[in-house]
Amino acid sequence: MTGSENLTFQNLHMDFSSPWTVWNAQIVSSKNIELNNLNFHGSLNGNPADDQNALLIRSSENVKVVGSEFQEFSHAVSMMNSNGVRIDANSFHDLRSDGVMGAGTSNVQIVGNVFTDFYPADGDHPDAIQFLTRGTTEKAHDILVSGNLITRGDGGIIQGVFITDQIGLGYDRVTVTDNVVTGGMYNGIMVAMANGVVIDGNVVASYSDQKSWIRVGDSTNVQMSNNQAGAYILQGNTALTQTGDVILQPLTAEQIASLNTWLAANTDVSSGLVGMLDGAAPVPPTAPTVPTTPTAPTVPTTPTAPTTSTPTAPVVKDPAPVETAVIVLAGTAGDDRLTVTGKANMQLEGGAGNDVLTGGAGANTLIGGAGDDTYIIRDGDDVIVEGANGGTDLVYAYVNHTLSANVENLKLQEGATVGVGNGLANIITGTTQADNLSGMGGDDTVRGREGNDTISGGDGADQLYGDAGDDRLDGGAGNDSLYGGEGNDILIGGAGDNRLEGGPGADTLVGGSGADSFVYRPGDLVGVDRIEGFSSAQGDRILLAELDANTNTAANDKFTFIGASAFSGKAGELRFQVINGDAHVYGDMNGDRIADFEINVVGVSKLTAADFML
Repeated sequence: MTGSENLTFQNLHMDFSSPWTVWNAQIVSSKNIELNNLNFHGSLNGNPADDQNALLIRSSENVKVVGSEFQEFSHAVSMMNSNGVRIDANSFHDLRSDGVMGAGTSNVQIVGNVFTDFYPADGDHPDAIQFLTRGTTEKAHDILVSGNLITRGDGGIIQGVFITDQIGLGYDRVTVTDNVVTGGMYNGIMVAMANGVVIDGNVVASYSDQKSWIRVGDSTNVQMSNNQAGAYILQGNTALTQTGDVILQPLTAEQIASLNTWLAANTDVSSGLVGMLDGAAPVPPTAPTVPTTPTAPTVPTTPTAPTTSTPTAPVVKDPAPVETAVIVLAGTAGDDRLTVTGKANMQLEGGAGNDVLTGGAGANTLIGGAGDDTYIIRDGDDVIVEGANGGTDLVYAYVNHTLSANVENLKLQEGATVGVGNGLANIITGTTQADNLSGMGGDDTVRGREGNDTISGGDGADQLYGDAGDDRLDGGAGNDSLYGGEGNDILIGGAGDNRLEGGPGADTLVGGSGADSFVYRPGDLVGVDRIEGFSSAQGDRILLAELDANTNTAANDKFTFIGASAFSGKAGELRFQVINGDAHVYGDMNGDRIADFEINVVGVSKLTAADFML
């Protein structure tokens, strides 16, 4: 329906066993529409991968989907650029990839639904409830996800609630409460890039084959309370409070059997379920190891990080395709979305405008043209062609990928582990796996995210971020800034005047040639760092100015360097002692004559106050 108002559909059988289009039912540019007690289903042949999608809500207002069933589709419900959508008390099962997906949609309520028995295909990003920003232009706000049950059942492993931002719009006022996720993938509940986040009263119960957690990242004004989960990953947040959260141990076989029996007899998510999920323990202070790709329903092992610093992305080839003519699909002067389906060899030409070009299984050529274009690459045979001064372009790569000339930015998706830049100032982002990322030439920004990553900047003044995991960062040539993040990291500055900040963990910092700065902040000194290649003659400095040297006062005090003398009992003293040819730096921050932190400066026998910024 298009341009309709004030309609209610109820008690209907929606048989889409012979689909007529990608989205079988569509509500477009309409308002005040209610779907009540409708039975949507696909072919019912036991294989949702060969079915299309159920319901699309686009550019509409005040739409309700209540008490309905969605069975055997690739995707069930999608909301695009709409306002005032309520998805209430529905059943979603025997689906391939996504239950409910929202993009650019505000004032959303997803409440009291049941999601189970998903069967994702290889390369899918399966989620029960998912919000994205790709393809939208306005920030979504006032999103409520509450009282839903998401359970594995007899299907594969999927993520529960996944709210993320690909293009920098973010979200305002996101509330996720009283949901139950059992047997899910690692992101049981995940919210990123949001302001005003409430995560309360949720249960994320792991099975023994897959740890599942609650994750909040790069958000502001976050309230976490009374949740139970396998772990908590909280990174890059500001104004975060956390009370009453506990760790929930993986469910036993008996608990899983009891859960399945309970599900067969109950439809109310909130009644009696949480009580059978006992086994909580205090939240540990460390984040868990991030597992591998979410795309397959079985749990793969964590790959070993590659050791090469400037990799060449391997190419995945289709087996001996038959020689066929190239089909050309040209866009308009506007913002086009061009997609290759099947294995045809196609050439997509976006033309002017901010276009989205999606490759397929054939050997395709994607030409964005003028404008800020987005490329989605799922096959190694696809080639991107961009002209100079053709806008700022972005590639989402589900396979290992090297940026073509004149393409600026790369975001690896789950399934890819190698990303290589070009001579431009690239922004490259890894995945939750052990990635191998290389910026090459230009002033690059490279971020590893979770996993034990290997990152190299190459030439240029680069910014490298290891984030979580035990990472290896190599700045290469140029004046680089290296940030290890969590984990026991290795940071190599290379040539140039570099800034090295290991972060929490026992890190190894190697300055190389040039005047390097070794930076420490509160929380960075929980382990003993090693500084290698320190040279006073080259102008290297150890920066402790961000630390409060005297914890007995309210002021931000500076350290007093006392050389090799013993601590006198005065808070804020900094000394060194040579042990086996290495200078060990100690700081007494409370005046008890006991070192509160230690830094091992390897191969150095003398330090002066000039070697520090205090």
